[in-house]
Amino acid sequence: MKPEITHAKAENMLAIATVLWKRLDTEGHDACRLVRRDDGWQVCGEAIFLHEGKPCSMRYDVRCDAAWRTRLATVNGWVGARALTCEIVRSEEATWLLNGVEQPQASGCVDVDLGFTPATNLLALRRFNLSIGEETPAPAAYLSFPELRLDLSNRYIGEPPRPPMRIAHPFSATSRCWKFRRADSSPVIRAYGKGGSSQTDECQGQR
Repeated sequence: MKPEITHAKAENMLAIATVLWKRLDTEGHDACRLVRRDDGWQVCGEAIFLHEGKPCSMRYDVRCDAAWRTRLATVNGWVGARALTCEIVRSEEATWLLNGVEQPQASGCVDVDLGFTPATNLLALRRFNLSIGEETPAPAAYLSFPELRLDLSNRYIGEPPRPPMRIAHPFSATSRCWKFRRADSSPVIRAYGKGGSSQTDECQGQR
């Protein structure tokens, strides 16, 4: 059953943090906002970059409950002349739907992971709240880009012995190299990806 998403009035929403990433391997930026809502959390933003030489704009809106468990994600955008849109729903029983079609390969996952932005890594990082030196498996329902196909990602997250925070992804046929440089000081995601730089303003990863 699709969760009911309430659209709270402005006074019932509180922006907790904003972040801007600059993409290093090609032209592009990603602006993201974390919002506290009466019914949980919202991570929303827009990634604008080049994909295979074509301009690309992808807007995303992810809603979570108070425990950072994904409830709903919407994606709207375009690559060149091709329009891209999808809706991802997670039920209370951890059943996943992509545009109304059940996705058994993602059954049991708690987090959604959008393949065109590092922003959704925040969900697991906040939910696990790991101590220094800890790491844990964090499988996710991974939305590949630009196919917009939902797959299982056997990723892990961890807090290394020294900052920054890190999140790692497996190498797979759909892996793509993402390299980001943080452009502000908001402590949302300090580093990104397997083998990420130890500098707080450098983020490197494999998707």
